[in-house]
Amino acid sequence: MTATHEAGHAVVGCYFGIKVTQLSIRRIGGNLGRVEAGLTHPQLQATALGLSRKIFGESNPFSPSRGSVIGLCPRDHFVHEAGLHADLHYMLAGAAAQNIQYGPYASWGSNGWESDLRRFHLLVSAHYGNLDGFIPNSSVAFIRDRYWNSCHEILSRPEIRVWHKGVTRAAIRSEHGVLTGDEINALRPRRPLPPNRPTSPIPTAA
Repeated sequence: MTATHEAGHAVVGCYFGIKVTQLSIRRIGGNLGRVEAGLTHPQLQATALGLSRKIFGESNPFSPSRGSVIGLCPRDHFVHEAGLHADLHYMLAGAAAQNIQYGPYASWGSNGWESDLRRFHLLVSAHYGNLDGFIPNSSVAFIRDRYWNSCHEILSRPEIRVWHKGVTRAAIRSEHGVLTGDEINALRPRRPLPPNRPTSPIPTAA
């Protein structure tokens, strides 16, 4: 199950052009596995906002002084839109792969997806929320569901399924439970895949 989850992150990340450097299914403490990838500009911005302690669930209740939420269009989408949409797919891809293989799961809780969901929420808050990072839970759920469905669609494509299964098997069979980014990309099907042009699954106003 861990290999399926981490392979989902790795394959979708590579598909969207994120530089994946390593996949590991070696247990370290409470961490069952991980994928290491280069930090993107949207992630750096979200991390900076998170470290400023402005957005952490119940510690950030609604306040009319913050102003309205900035719709469902990221503030800096003209500059970093492709990277943001790639990141949002990447964050949910592990859970989506696990859901396809072993689900469907009835809820988001108690599946080991908590850290992925926190990172997704942080990205959404930083880029779709107002300047303090505030965004209603209903808007987060709407965005999450759109990317969740998009991840399922991508991972269900025949060529992506072949790639994902190959990475999952290779991780399980590897001597140390570790694959490099080059090894992951080497398992990419020879059949050409669609261009890596991330687009938002969220409809925008005309």
